[in-house]
Formats: sequence, structure tokens, C-alpha cells
Amino acid sequence: MELIESSLAPHACLNDDQPDDKVVIGRAYWLRDVPTSENMSISQQVRAHWEAAGHRIVAVGRPGNPDLSGESRPDGFTLTLTWAEGDNLYLGAASPCVWPDGRPPE
Repeated sequence: MELIESSLAPHACLNDDQPDDKVVIGRAYWLRDVPTSENMSISQQVRAHWEAAGHRIVAVGRPGNPDLSGESRPDGFTLTLTWAEGDNLYLGAASPCVWPDGRPPE
């Protein structure tokens, strides 16, 4: 796996019911050296792993598309397996809205 550097920066929390100064922390990784012919197999393996771990699958790609979206239980992280241009896959995870320093400002 290869870290996608642009995934390192925190992003503003876009939930309307959350304070403006909360952020979402995420990470994404390219799955390098995976033959295109294996993309659907990888997707099936990732889905089985997430389900075995108790996570909820919230969306799947149309037939022939390996995209997956899930939600980790019980903490509510967003999980993604994404098919990108050039038949490349990447895995990502993003936190729910959190305080940048782990607690609300005083």
C-alpha cells in the first residue's frame, strides 16, 4: 500500500449539526501492483473482511465496479474501497467529526 499524501490534511466537518471547528481525519492508500483482473476479487475480499469485523456495508458499485462504502462499528468511521482512473484501487478511512486536539476548546 502506498499512502496518498493528500489524504493527510484534516478537512472541515461538513455536518450541519456539528460545531464549525470540528474536523474529519482521514487516510487513503493506493493498492499498488494489483492486476486489473483482480479488482473484483479484491473488492469481494474487502467486503467479506469488513462484514466479518461487524462493519456495515452502505453502498456497492454497479455490476463490474469494485467500489465499496462502509461504516465501522461502533465508532462510525467511513470506509471506502474506490476504483480510480487507470483501473487502480485505493482504500480509505475517515473519522466522524472530531475536535482537532481531542477535546472541545475551553
